[in-house]
Amino acid sequence: MPKQLFLFLTITTIILLSGCSSKSDGTDEKAVPAANRTSLHESHLLGEVKSVTDTKYMVLPFPDGHDSLVFFSTKYDTYNPNGWLSGTVLTNAEGDTLYVMKATFDAKGHITLNEFFDSEGNRREYTEYQYDNKGYRIKERRYLNDSLAHEHICTNDPYGNPERIT
Repeated sequence: MPKQLFLFLTITTIILLSGCSSKSDGTDEKAVPAANRTSLHESHLLGEVKSVTDTKYMVLPFPDGHDSLVFFSTKYDTYNPNGWLSGTVLTNAEGDTLYVMKATFDAKGHITLNEFFDSEGNRREYTEYQYDNKGYRIKERRYLNDSLAHEHICTNDPYGNPERIT
């Protein structure tokens, strides 16, 4: 009798384990090296995402000890066909635009210009990026109201990692 019970438990276990095997629905994500990740990978978004809406709320304490959930802002991110964040619009609770961000990329996918506009559409801040012939960032200039605020000059190792930023 113990042999039959052992055989029965073994067969039942095999059947149960074979029924629990993982099934692929075609949405498995391949591992992407950090150097090749897009902003969509960094945000853990999969598929062909064209836009993402993110609404933020704040919890404010009242004097009576209760908390109140208050609408704070909504951010609308748009992505280019390569999966890079190409624009952001931030609005307040009334739907008024607080700022707009626009990013421009070169043919190799390097960001070349990152611009911030105020609610009236005036460019208030922008950053320009320069790369060497290997595609490594060598210079970054940030402007506030068209005046140079700071400049970074990068020295890279043979793998493109910044060794020194001045």
